[in-house]
This record gives sequence, C-alpha cells and structure tokens, in this order.
Amino acid sequence: MLALFADYGVRATFFVEGWNALHHRDVLDSIAAAGHEIGLHGWVHEKWAELDRGRRECLLFDGTAALRLAGITPRGFRAPGGYRGERTASVLAELGYLYDSSIEHAAEDDPLRVRRLPEGIVTIPYHWDTNDYWQYHMNPSGDQSPAQASACWQSVLDDVAETGGLANFIFHPFVSAVDDDASFAALRGVVRRAAQDSRLDAVCGQDRTRPEPCRRPATSLNRPDAPASRPCCPHARARPRTPGSPTSRWAGAPVRSRSAPPCAPNAPRSGTGSCASKPNSGRTPDSREPARWLPRVRGCISRQITETSS
Repeated sequence: MLALFADYGVRATFFVEGWNALHHRDVLDSIAAAGHEIGLHGWVHEKWAELDRGRRECLLFDGTAALRLAGITPRGFRAPGGYRGERTASVLAELGYLYDSSIEHAAEDDPLRVRRLPEGIVTIPYHWDTNDYWQYHMNPSGDQSPAQASACWQSVLDDVAETGGLANFIFHPFVSAVDDDASFAALRGVVRRAAQDSRLDAVCGQDRTRPEPCRRPATSLNRPDAPASRPCCPHARARPRTPGSPTSRWAGAPVRSRSAPPCAPNAPRSGTGSCASKPNSGRTPDSREPARWLPRVRGCISRQITETSS
C-alpha cells in the first residue's frame, strides 16, 4: 500500500491499535516516514460498542500512551467495529484528539459531512459501502466481487465529483493488498481516480477537520431517493449483517469534491487509507492486556511502559 500511495503522491490515515505500537513499531516508523497520518484504533480491535464506559476510557488512555511512546501524537480515532459508543468523544477531547472517524447509530444513514460534536471534537463519518471488508464479506446482498465493489466505489466518486461532498474510504491490507490481484486493482482504481480527477481532492483525516454546512450528500447511494441509475450498492443503507467487525484494523481517509470549502489554508493534497500489520499471534495472552503494559493515570498520559510479571 505504501508503494501505491507513493506512486500517486497521496497521503493516507492509518488507524492502528495500541498493541501494534508496542509490537510493530518498525511498521509505524515506515508509515510515518512516508508522510502518512497515524490514528488510534482501540487496543486489539475490541468490539468497541459492546464495551462498558470504563473499559473504553481505559483503552483510549492506554492506546494513546502506546502511540506516544512510539513517537506519534494521534489526532484521530476510529472505533473498532465502526460504532463510536457513549463517552468516547468526551475522552478523546480530554486526550487532545481533533476528530473521530466512527459511525453513530442515529446518523449512520445520513449524508456524510464534517461537523463538530458537543464534546468539541470533529466527526468525519463514513458509510459501510465504502469499506472493502463490508463489500466482500458483510454485504447483505451477498459477498461482492472486486468488480462489483469497484463499480460501487467509482459510482461514489462520480457522485462526489458531480455534486460536491465527502466520501470516506476504508481499505484493509489483508483484504485489498495481499496480492496484485483483482482486489488490489479495485483499490488502485480508487486511489488513481482520487489523485487524478481534477474535480476531487484526496485528503487524510487531520486535513479534513474543519466543519462545514451540510451540502449535497457525498453519495446518493445512501439516500432513500437514490436514482435507479446507480444499482451497484442496492443495500448501501443496510447495517452489517453480523455484529462486530473483522479482526484487524479499519482504515481510511476522506475524498472530497474540489468545489467544497478548503479544509485548511494551503492544506496538502493527500489520499485514501490503509493500516498496520496484524498482531503477532505468537505472543502470550498476557502481553495483549494493556493493564500489564501501561500504567494509566487519570488525566495524564504515561510515557513509560512497565512490564510486570504475573
């Protein structure tokens, strides 16, 4: 993926679990060295919406501390499994995050737009149909082929280019970048289009944190009155058919119309998204438990890791 982004001169947001910051720092270093943003994605891809408030808070503190220990100051968060859940936004604000890129149950079918939450951070939401794993393994109409997924994604980009708005794409390396196959070709098609279409601007998450008024929707696929001429995602408004999410990192960054308001003065052009390597299954279960690695002090991020023996 890094080579693909470099070929087209785009930047991405890599949402990485805190566990990876401890065990795969070399991967994070290569991502950062290539100029990409790194955000937090839980600890080990928990079912975020099913955690209680205290557990969410603990993992946000621990994950943030792990990334900071690796030399990264995360500004964005995406909830594993998609849904943000209660209290997450307020803890993110306390930790200095600028934005959340998760889904709210009450607004998941709404047109995409960047807006400020009551807690003070910005939300950059996404729709399920621009998630590669959802298309290939969770689509209510059946698992889609790379050709079907590609047609849907290109239709989304058509709509953004024509009407203005936002699209937020999520690609997983273990789904779309394992081999140079049809799935990778579909990913390449999105990156190439976002980089080369003069009507589009490809931006990473932290470059898109300026709230804006609700314009035309990012894609008509998520409107009840979606035109019949866009049949590639007939169930784009449906929720995933199974609870939870794939056991790996979500990732992505938004693509907006060039006609939309600029996200920041002189903001650099950037791109779609990807993520870090999977946790090493050879580790013992204890090494995956954040409490054993990161002493957490309420309101203060620890920059030390103390491994305690059982």
